[in-house]
Amino acid sequence: MENLIKQAEGGDVDSILQLKKFANDGNTQAEDVLKHLYWDGKSAITSTVVLSFDVWKKLHGTEFENCDKLINVILPDNETMIFDDTFSGCVNLKRAVLPEGLTSIADGVFRNCRSLSEVNLPESLKFIGREAFAGCTSLHEIALPKNLTFIDSRAFKGCSNLTLKENELPKGLTSIDDDVFEDCPNVLIKF
Repeated sequence: MENLIKQAEGGDVDSILQLKKFANDGNTQAEDVLKHLYWDGKSAITSTVVLSFDVWKKLHGTEFENCDKLINVILPDNETMIFDDTFSGCVNLKRAVLPEGLTSIADGVFRNCRSLSEVNLPESLKFIGREAFAGCTSLHEIALPKNLTFIDSRAFKGCSNLTLKENELPKGLTSIDDDVFEDCPNVLIKF
């Protein structure tokens, strides 16, 4: 546990996620450590930001826009939506951990996060907004969730290294614009 705590305090995302699991299982030591890792909404941004639900609800959506210090972000459990442009222009953001229960990624959320290489789209996701991931040139592979119903225009425009994990669209998808994968030469979709 001691080693895990040191790694978490150093900003290691996997260690932080393991501590969250321990805390959810009732481990009070993990709970105490996590309290010090959560961003309070006021202090300087470090490389890894862990957001509590209370702080997340107070944000207006653009507090992190163009933040070049942000490398990893862990969104709070129980969050259902990420607002427009929340992490847009965070050029050094490499990893975003999105919670199960998230249903909507709004317009431009990760636009031009050119270092973003790892993001999980939870099975609960139903909506991906316009240009949500546009310009994420380091994004190599993504799995579109089965429950996804709508992908807005240019959602993945310019993700030049992107491939789809299954190479097909979810069966429940009811709306997709024809330019969603514009300038994504590796995306080959089976209809």
